[in-house]
Amino acid sequence: MNLTEIQIIIIEKKLKENGLSYAPLYEELLDHVCCLVELEIAKGRDFEESMDLAFQTMNTATLTKCQQQTK
Repeated sequence: MNLTEIQIIIIEKKLKENGLSYAPLYEELLDHVCCLVELEIAKGRDFEESMDLAFQTMNTATLTKCQQQTK
């Protein structure tokens, strides 16, 4: 299951809202979150629920820590 462009834009917006826009790491973070969302959708969940679960799995604190370690 591949995400639509709109769904990817929604995920990008949520990453940016959480302050996760560090350019060298951004594409990789986006890819990981998108993969988690796709896995949840494949289990039968809808997009919104899948996105929420993905962001719970890769919570802001974890993502921020990764971002800080690469600066």
